[in-house]
Amino acid sequence: MDDDWADAREILLIHDHVGSPVVWVRVERQLRSLGLLVRSVEWPGGAAGSTGGYGLARVFESPPHQPVVVVGHGRGATGALALAAGAPQHVGAVVLVAPVSIPHSVLGARWATRYGAARLRIRCAAVLVTGTRDYVTRPHVVRGLARLLPQAHRIRAEAGHLIPIEDPDAVVRAVLHGLARTYQQSRTPRGPHRPVPSQRSRTAP
Repeated sequence: MDDDWADAREILLIHDHVGSPVVWVRVERQLRSLGLLVRSVEWPGGAAGSTGGYGLARVFESPPHQPVVVVGHGRGATGALALAAGAPQHVGAVVLVAPVSIPHSVLGARWATRYGAARLRIRCAAVLVTGTRDYVTRPHVVRGLARLLPQAHRIRAEAGHLIPIEDPDAVVRAVLHGLARTYQQSRTPRGPHRPVPSQRSRTAP
């Protein structure tokens, strides 16, 4: 475990509402082997994929000592974005794995201005992981996120929609990148937010 990550050791996993935390088993095993603190968030009963019913406000009832890296799969990526917008002081980076939508709470109300408004709300580093054989994640969602998070690090996994199961190594690489960016930003003097340029992964398009 690199000492540079000592200030960003916690990883929060949010699964797709149609799945279960079992999708994270292989990813979680690898992250724990690196000495990271990993926990997952359960979808509450009756949540139908909306961040409003998800109860994300309860995630940080006990604030973490240091900003965490929030990893979301499918609609869990929607929850990760909502957390980054609503509790930016607690989120050091988001990893969006096979995202299927972008929450209105992040985008704002007006189509013409929503991406500009969202950039003001998403202040942390971001990593976007998409599958080369994913037929669930829609292209317009990926394009929208590229506009929303123009500095996001991009990784393409050799997988379908269930990337955490099919290509867990890609997710782990994304998390480690998010950890490194979180540490880098924690050592940057506070001031107006300036996204840190990221190098594209060798797997990026």
